[in-house]
Amino acid sequence: MAHSDLDLLLNALIPTARGLLEKHGSFHPFAAYLDRLGEVVPVEAQPEAGESPQIIDEILGRLGMEVAAGNARAAAVCMDVLVVPPDRADKVDAIGLRLEHEAGEAVEVYLPYRREARPELLFDELFATPGYRRLWGAGEPASSPAQRFGFPDDLDGRTLGQLAQSGSDLGRPHRFEFFLYFHDRAAATRVGGQLESEGFGVELRSDEAGAEWLVLATLEMPPEHDRLVSLRERFEELCAREGGDYDGWGAPVV
Repeated sequence: MAHSDLDLLLNALIPTARGLLEKHGSFHPFAAYLDRLGEVVPVEAQPEAGESPQIIDEILGRLGMEVAAGNARAAAVCMDVLVVPPDRADKVDAIGLRLEHEAGEAVEVYLPYRREARPELLFDELFATPGYRRLWGAGEPASSPAQRFGFPDDLDGRTLGQLAQSGSDLGRPHRFEFFLYFHDRAAATRVGGQLESEGFGVELRSDEAGAEWLVLATLEMPPEHDRLVSLRERFEELCAREGGDYDGWGAPVV
């Protein structure tokens, strides 16, 4: 990461998350900020905060108060998440961190982990993606990659903004990968066949237990927001009909 303050927060929160995973098997979201003296200050939600989305909302509110008071120069939220690593097409467990600095940098960092036939956790390679500013400059045009590059501030617009922020030439076609998940092979096969008839490249993949099936649909096309929104609606329609979930898209930097 460009700013050393974010490295300080990363190095403080990941050991805590690893310890919670090893002791409890999972953990609720927690956070910390770096104060003006360079000290890491922990932030936790109240016990009655509820499930993870409510906990994250409360944590962001508390961090926002510290930012508004001028007490914080960097902040991070740590969560137990599912993520698709760059070298895979299926979702895996990971420690996820959203890090943000008052100077403008925002990044999301993931440390995938797994359990095999042994009690201890096995951790894979850490990776990072461009982040989305939620604390400093929230609501300003420059606070979101989507707004910065002229896209609507929705799921597809934010992802397009992150792609542009990573240096991709949005005037050129990209190879898009769309992720649709199903609980049985028959549903995945039906959806895959339908998408093939609509011109998509299709690959079916499953986890080791065969309990979750991925329809990986690919299409080379210009990175156009309206087209991606239309495809999202189509994929969500197919998933609703077959009891699946559409989990968004990815595209390489070109």
